[in-house]
Amino acid sequence: MACLLACAGIHAQGAQKWLDPEDLYNDYTTIYFQLSADLPQSEMTSTEFENLEVGAFIDGDCRGQAFPTRDYAYNIKTSSAGNPIYMIMVRGNLTIDTDEGKTITFKVHDTNTGFVYPIEHTEIFDGKTHGEPWSNPSILLSVKGTDDFYLNFSSAEVGQTYNLLDYVITGSTDKIIPENVDEMYTFTLTLNEEDGDASEYANLAGTTLIIHENAYDGQLWLHMNKNNSPLGGSGCSFRIMKYATGINLLKESIDIDVNDLSPLSVFMQPGISYNLDPSDANNIVKWEEQEPKILTDDFKPTQQGTTYIRPYAINKDNSKLYPAGDKWIEVNVIKYVNSIAVNPGLFDNASYLVANVGDTKLLERLTKIITWDPVDASNQKFTVQIDNPEIVNFNITTLKLEALKEGIATLTIIPLGAKPDYTTAEPYSSYKKTVQILVKAPTTEATFNKAILPISWSSGATMDITNDVISNVVLNGTAEFWPSAGTVALSGDGNVTCADPHLNTTGLGGTYTATGTGTTTVTINFKWIDYDAWLNPSDAKPYKNAQSSFQIKVYELLYGFNVTVTNAVAGKQGTITFSPLPESADISNVTINITNNLDGKWANELQSWEKSPRTTKIVYEYNSKIPGYITVSASASGDAGALTLYDSTSDPSTSAPVFTGFEVGWPLSLNTGWQWCSIPWGAITTSDEFKNAFGVDDLSEIRTSNKLLYNDPEWGFFGTLNSLQQGQCYKANMKNAHESVLYSTTADNIFGTPNPDGSITITLKPGWTWIGSPYFYDHQFDDVFVDGTASTLDEGAVIIGKTGFSTLTSGVWVGNETVMKAGEGYVIKNPSAETKTITFKCEYTDLQPNDPNAGVKGIAPLRRIWEYDHTRFMNNMNIVAELEGVAHPEQYSIGAFVGDECRGEGVIMDGKAFITVHCDTGEPVSFKLYSPYTNDFYTVDEGVKAVSFLGSMQAPLKLHATGVVDGISTVVSPSGETNAETYDLSGRRVNNQQQGVAIRRTADGKVRKVIIK
Repeated sequence: MACLLACAGIHAQGAQKWLDPEDLYNDYTTIYFQLSADLPQSEMTSTEFENLEVGAFIDGDCRGQAFPTRDYAYNIKTSSAGNPIYMIMVRGNLTIDTDEGKTITFKVHDTNTGFVYPIEHTEIFDGKTHGEPWSNPSILLSVKGTDDFYLNFSSAEVGQTYNLLDYVITGSTDKIIPENVDEMYTFTLTLNEEDGDASEYANLAGTTLIIHENAYDGQLWLHMNKNNSPLGGSGCSFRIMKYATGINLLKESIDIDVNDLSPLSVFMQPGISYNLDPSDANNIVKWEEQEPKILTDDFKPTQQGTTYIRPYAINKDNSKLYPAGDKWIEVNVIKYVNSIAVNPGLFDNASYLVANVGDTKLLERLTKIITWDPVDASNQKFTVQIDNPEIVNFNITTLKLEALKEGIATLTIIPLGAKPDYTTAEPYSSYKKTVQILVKAPTTEATFNKAILPISWSSGATMDITNDVISNVVLNGTAEFWPSAGTVALSGDGNVTCADPHLNTTGLGGTYTATGTGTTTVTINFKWIDYDAWLNPSDAKPYKNAQSSFQIKVYELLYGFNVTVTNAVAGKQGTITFSPLPESADISNVTINITNNLDGKWANELQSWEKSPRTTKIVYEYNSKIPGYITVSASASGDAGALTLYDSTSDPSTSAPVFTGFEVGWPLSLNTGWQWCSIPWGAITTSDEFKNAFGVDDLSEIRTSNKLLYNDPEWGFFGTLNSLQQGQCYKANMKNAHESVLYSTTADNIFGTPNPDGSITITLKPGWTWIGSPYFYDHQFDDVFVDGTASTLDEGAVIIGKTGFSTLTSGVWVGNETVMKAGEGYVIKNPSAETKTITFKCEYTDLQPNDPNAGVKGIAPLRRIWEYDHTRFMNNMNIVAELEGVAHPEQYSIGAFVGDECRGEGVIMDGKAFITVHCDTGEPVSFKLYSPYTNDFYTVDEGVKAVSFLGSMQAPLKLHATGVVDGISTVVSPSGETNAETYDLSGRRVNNQQQGVAIRRTADGKVRKVIIK
């Protein structure tokens, strides 16, 4: 044991680098090790380590030392390399401020050179012995040192800071650098290799080199000067670089003559075609050309054509920095234009180029009369100057030369492919040519004061209507239209005739006579030269034709309308159609009035608008947001005043009832399965009304709190329920979906007592009462009751809907259902032993309609993952619970299950879970928890038997979440299946997995969770 202890003591040779505070620790881990013989010590053989000190460290503190000498080495059973075995004792505590389990690292100190090398090997402190001294140990502490290293530092950037130790490298790739190079060497900085002040470029603080912000393009020297190192120093030169961060092109294109080289060589200089950013960057800039190339390597043109060039800068990593936006400069190698000639006589007029008002292809025609010298000039584009842009103008949006109105405009044509003379104010002045444009305005159409010209006619009369007809027509254009340029024709019932129908320079001509009722169409045909289509002067002139027409309607005087109404349902769009009596009567001056008979805010709930245009009928569309009675009237200005309206199903020739309006009903829409419903309008009181409202073949049964109506397949409807009133809750089980409409001319069938202000008061006995929404719109529970709360109800009152519930807590309704929805039914609990009255606010004066979001207590939106069908069950169970043992419970969603089938869900807010379960009384209910942030499911320890209500805000049901669940354990893969099966979270097998979470079971029985986002 004396040899062992001596290995951990003070070595007599060389300088000790680390101190081992052995008195501070009570425990130690003993490690037996070997050292590899690859430390390059010139005075050592491969198995001699007299100059080495091994240190062991925990948390950066030295906890043990070993001085490997042959005197203290165990040579019993040496390794195949012949290296002796050594021991090191690493000290620490296992009980107080424990070091147990911490990592032990090692370093080697060469006392001969002063170098310290890290060892790529670690152990764990555990108070035990590692390795076996009497056999080959498993611990090998190996390090590869170096006997030669130098600086590799060639360039530095302006404004950057460098740690020179990062640039010390070895001459061999398998050697490492000592940790304490900075202790053995001093770095110096000079302006050149010998001397010189480098401070204007950089500062050197120890091993940190700082390049000044304003340094630029300097050549500096770094020296490594040895202090105590037995090895020599080294040095290197480096250049200060400022690299460009961007290249900005100053030009987009350049034109050069095929034989002119000078513009391109000048153009490629900085400041002309490009700038570097920053401007004083000093990295190399080169140029490149796109393929296919038409320039030589020194950028001389070889042929006509277009190519693209761009500069690029060489970055410090030899990559290329391209211009912003990866842009190129267009280079056009061209042949210049010598002159142009303009000849308008190539078309039909030697003096002018002719156009019509509205022509847009003048530019195309202009190109046909220009000739170029030389004919193969590279750029045969031109621009124009216009002396009168009100007659001819260039549209910058459509890029068209357009004729705007009659007159003459002079165009100056300037070729862009000529070689400009920049010594003059106008570089292209010697190449200009002019041409005049003559713009005409032919008559191409007629406009009409009235598209349908009404003529009031008395039976048996012959009427001269010439002035009415001729004054209705207005021709466009000018006197270019002679009578032969257009024709006039009449067609129709023959009730209007014309002697000599024609056109003249002022308009329509002829004598027109009306002999009976009916409709006559007057058609005017036009013809003119289409200059806009005459783009080739060698072609024949094209012509253009057009027609304009209007109708002459001869009618008898209007005395009334038949009225037809469709879709008289609240919230839906319907129509009111007025068919004139007689059918040929003029309806152009008829005024229709459509109003409702509702008071207050409801007076604005009717919208109506006329469909246009009026032809043989007047059609109005309307939308009444609530049911009620719509009043309709009509009058004809200038004629008989008020008009009589008839029901379209009646015969006006008899004593038919006068039509004054119609009723809008309330839509009743019921889905399949159990629904909790109410009617906010009217009442259902007869057998026929029940059959119409719920459908003979669609209803299974209806229940109220104390009555039942059953639909027997053989006997039909029977039971004790014979009426449904406004605001009464009923639960309907529908075999099929059904839609109907409820009508009532009065709205006094309410389930409570109406007050003078329009509010409704109802009585609640202790316990549960069924109520229905008496409103046409959805409203917050907090807004429905007087003073914004159910002030007469006690704390803990509950309102339950089909899919959620709320409890009255501190005067506010809190839960997963806080909105009273129109057409739905509810069950309300009065927790007091006394009878209470509550008042529903008047909807049309005190409540803002259709405001489902106002005052809703904030609930974090959760992605829905629970799938269930609430319509299978008439009732539900509602639970107020508290989730314990879970941080941030509001981030979870909770699902309720009967067996493996999901039956409902809940939300968690303010530490409470509000859960609605769709089930039958007595069924066992369990719960699962889901985190949308981790897509994990958790089981819940507690289960309950289904009742109507569990828990309260003051005494919630306690639930505790436990482990993560990978899937639904009862989903079993049938034997013989070779393909994987997919199940939803309710245990139902699905063919195609949708977005969300599912369970995948393979044929070998393995189950895993699958998430599709």
